Amino acid sequence: MRTTFPMTGRPETANPPEDEEKLLVLLRGALGDVLLTLPFLAALPVHFGVQSLTLVGRRTILELLASQPFVSLIMDHDQAEWAGLYQDPPRIPARLSRRLLSHKGAIVLTKASSDPALCGLKKLGLKFVLAVPSRATLGSKTHVTDHMFAASGVEPFPEPVSIRPTLEALDRAAAFLESKRLDHRSWLALHPGSGGIKKNWNLDQWIELAGELHKRLGFDSLFVLGPAEAGFGEIIERKLGPQKTFLAQDLPLPFLAALLSLSRGYIGHDSGVTHLSAKLGLPTVAIFGPTDPACWAPRGPKVEVLSPPMKPDPRAIWDWLNSRQILQALQKIY
Repeated sequence: MRTTFPMTGRPETANPPEDEEKLLVLLRGALGDVLLTLPFLAALPVHFGVQSLTLVGRRTILELLASQPFVSLIMDHDQAEWAGLYQDPPRIPARLSRRLLSHKGAIVLTKASSDPALCGLKKLGLKFVLAVPSRATLGSKTHVTDHMFAASGVEPFPEPVSIRPTLEALDRAAAFLESKRLDHRSWLALHPGSGGIKKNWNLDQWIELAGELHKRLGFDSLFVLGPAEAGFGEIIERKLGPQKTFLAQDLPLPFLAALLSLSRGYIGHDSGVTHLSAKLGLPTVAIFGPTDPACWAPRGPKVEVLSPPMKPDPRAIWDWLNSRQILQALQKIY
């Protein structure tokens, strides 16, 4: 029998129908980690015979998944009441305990089988609590998404799973582009940062790339910057000039997703924003340096990965890359 899903995700304050069988999924990773689990999440309702999932993690990230048809509820793991789950025995408010026990079982995406959240959920009395590795085995060349399926025995979801921005966020993004004078221009999103400085190509090279994109392909560049790229905006503006500098800084993720969806494509490092671009279905060039794309490459319909031909010298990790290669990679997916 085909499993039926509610059509929209509900906020934490909502109450799913009592007769709706649900599975609790704890996923506390960063943006890229969560997006790599998306195909796995989509496959869980059918595998476990439930109607929907309750996702527990960082609300600021999980908001991107709220409209997925298999998500009925999102709960914010950063709320203080969750801290008691990690005590032995667990001490959480009765209201939260009742809500958790209303689930058929729980899946915990975790780096370690000794994760105290596993013990806490088991001691609460859920029917089953299963650990699924959120990392591939050390030294493995298996992609992390494939590893989740292999380790759990869950059958992959047959259809691609993508992120879709909300209409409200799209309206805000359109107004933002108008304010930047980009609403009637062809532009690409460039994200010159990541969660680790060693994963970053030199900022001067990104600025040079922006010039080449305009000169050779006619694209303007909107630089997407987050907290990890503090100070980048001033450098970009100083080197390109105010009239040629377009910045999008510290945007909430639903707004950023909508903004990216209005671009002609995206170029970025091994980062959460690059995974977001891929899941939006954008032409995405993903640049890898010290990390292994075999395990961590973003997945989407139009993704081109650039990585060093061999293990790079840590002292010269980016010597293999230039703007011409990136332009060629972008043209491959157009």
